[in-house]
Amino acid sequence: MAPSAEVQIHLKLAQEFLDVAAWSFDEGFYNASQTNAVTSAIRAKDAAAHHFNQRSNRAVDHGRAVSELKGIADHGGNLASKLAMILKEKNKFAYQDVFSERDQALVTLKRATSFLEQVRGLVLDEKP
Repeated sequence: MAPSAEVQIHLKLAQEFLDVAAWSFDEGFYNASQTNAVTSAIRAKDAAAHHFNQRSNRAVDHGRAVSELKGIADHGGNLASKLAMILKEKNKFAYQDVFSERDQALVTLKRATSFLEQVRGLVLDEKP
């Protein structure tokens, strides 16, 4: 069964934000890279939530995003811990007057890439 239109939209947007994150990283815009990588992961979370729960809580509190993933049978705990790692440093590079370092931006980009790949695999391969 093909993913719903909502799931497909979230996956496409997650990929778009990840592509911008990769470009930003290559150009040395590490804060922008991390911000877009996090947004990609949140969109991937929305895709998983819509696929497995038929809904997604689009709350501003990203802690709720992690909790929402925990409720997904079989895969939720793993997805939640990965998303929590991605979100861990978000407030620092997104809202404080600091510049993100290259190494941390690379870690966030790799984690977001892995997260999207895992969600995409679950959503596209999962049988209802």
